[in-house]
Amino acid sequence: MPISFGDTLSGGVQDISALLPLLGTAQCEKHVESSLQRGFLYAAAAPISIFGSLGLVQAGFSIGLASVPSYYGFGARLLKDAGFEPTGDVAKMITMDKMQYLAETNLKTAFANLHVDNPHTLSVKIKDQASTTRWNLFLVLCSMMASGVSLIPYLHFLIVRDTSLLLLAWLFPIIRAMSGSFCVIAGQLLLQRRILTIFRQRMLFMRIHQNIKENKLNIDLMKINPHERRMWGSLREAASFWNWHAPIETVPIQWRDDITSEECLWDLYCYMRSLPIESSALEKLAACIPDLPNDNTHAAERLRKHCLAQPIREMIYQFLIIVGMLGLWWDISDASVSYRTIKLQPWADTSGLVWRHSSHWCG
Repeated sequence: MPISFGDTLSGGVQDISALLPLLGTAQCEKHVESSLQRGFLYAAAAPISIFGSLGLVQAGFSIGLASVPSYYGFGARLLKDAGFEPTGDVAKMITMDKMQYLAETNLKTAFANLHVDNPHTLSVKIKDQASTTRWNLFLVLCSMMASGVSLIPYLHFLIVRDTSLLLLAWLFPIIRAMSGSFCVIAGQLLLQRRILTIFRQRMLFMRIHQNIKENKLNIDLMKINPHERRMWGSLREAASFWNWHAPIETVPIQWRDDITSEECLWDLYCYMRSLPIESSALEKLAACIPDLPNDNTHAAERLRKHCLAQPIREMIYQFLIIVGMLGLWWDISDASVSYRTIKLQPWADTSGLVWRHSSHWCG
């Protein structure tokens, strides 16, 4: 059967229609993950695109998972092993570059170019806090305005009530708009906090390492149980369950310049936790940690609270990202079914009363 011009044209239109959502998804994901470098409008405008909703989910998933500290047993390393590669330039800063974060690699390169030898003379802070606050405020306002603009295509169905369930005509668009704003706003704020945390932990690692060398402490003698490297590890319990007499050999702590600083600090915390509170070795190590609070608690707990505890803000942002991702996923998966409503209207013919149905699409 010969192929007509109309078949070729309709097939091409269908191919382009299938390609546009993919382009919109990748573009919105890249804009959200690069806005700290290119401007807040990059991320703020993303919720306007219906096709970009999947891109917001991908961006929220990448930022949210990569921002989980590695000592939980997952995070940026799991994101890399699973094959997820953020497309935005800024989001890549909190992903893994070989064995450490890309932000740490860039910071080390900058120190090498500037010939920085004494980390105690340096500090990490926001240069202009007022400008950053103003940038974040504009991001929130523009994202909310863009979310409001994304509701315009649905106003017709609200005004003419062209649906059998008016609730669905406004519920799903509002859920999509709010969820997209959560992913955009919380994602940008989380990126800022996470990059600062990585920089500060790298600086702290460098200071502690220099103090340890000056005090001539032998790091090779510091050993921990291997299961303690992960907060959720339970290898000791598993070994005890299968073999009550199975000894667990200790291993040296990870204290190297080519891995993440938070992993080194976590191993140091695990080693300090194994020492008695009256131990002289514990006192020497505590003296090597700058700005460590001095109270009656164990030095290891002070290290964890002062240097390793995840800020409550980051956890709030992660929660908002999860809420936004679930809202977008639920809206995308259910709206295509729920928006399609059926109207029944009487239609008379010669055989009697027959019901005619008409399907309407809203979105």
